[in-house]
Amino acid sequence: MCTVSVLPLPDGYRLWMNRDERMERRDDGALWPHGDALWPVDPMAGGTWLGAHASGWTLALLNQYPPAAAARGVSSRGGLIPKALAGGDPAGALDRLLADGLRDYAPFLLLAFGPQGPWQGLRWDGDGARRKNWPRSLRSWSSSSVGGWPVLRARRRPVARLARLGGTVDAQARALDALHTAHGPGGFCVHRETSGTVAHERVVVDRAGLRIVHHSGAPCQEGPTSEGR
Repeated sequence: MCTVSVLPLPDGYRLWMNRDERMERRDDGALWPHGDALWPVDPMAGGTWLGAHASGWTLALLNQYPPAAAARGVSSRGGLIPKALAGGDPAGALDRLLADGLRDYAPFLLLAFGPQGPWQGLRWDGDGARRKNWPRSLRSWSSSSVGGWPVLRARRRPVARLARLGGTVDAQARALDALHTAHGPGGFCVHRETSGTVAHERVVVDRAGLRIVHHSGAPCQEGPTSEGR
């Protein structure tokens, strides 16, 4: 199960992502520059799950598992973010991907976060694609290959509760730091024998620009860490 959380700021946003995968897909902790963008690289497939652009845009990828998904997936979903960020203005990245066609990919949800405007999403279920925007508010998204909607609703519940309670931006940011590091019910850090949280990213976009921290391994443990701007 992977989880992305985002908190709007007056002039940007803060973003957290936990990537849950098989342990052999833990990367080397490096952020690789590609033009004006940075992203970590999956050691097996060579793609990425999160990319940040100097213009203040961040793209995050969540695999999707619809019950009746078409049996496609010739192209790795990890190639979507590099393709989107290499194509020009990140603000139009999702529309460019949609125009190029998605038939070769297994189902996914690609999220795009910019310095202003709504949070954007492109969902592909193997048969059809749908663009969606969300209000610029505290929110989270998750994916899981097991358990379906009950598991996803339970994962989203702590962030929804935090949004209802309100509070200062700093207090909400501290709460999201804790959620992405915590274990068990209500926590987003996962440890299993052969899988778990293999990467954690934090992105800040504000008047000072963009800053990204990528940590290889679970956020509760020491591991290779890179920072970029």
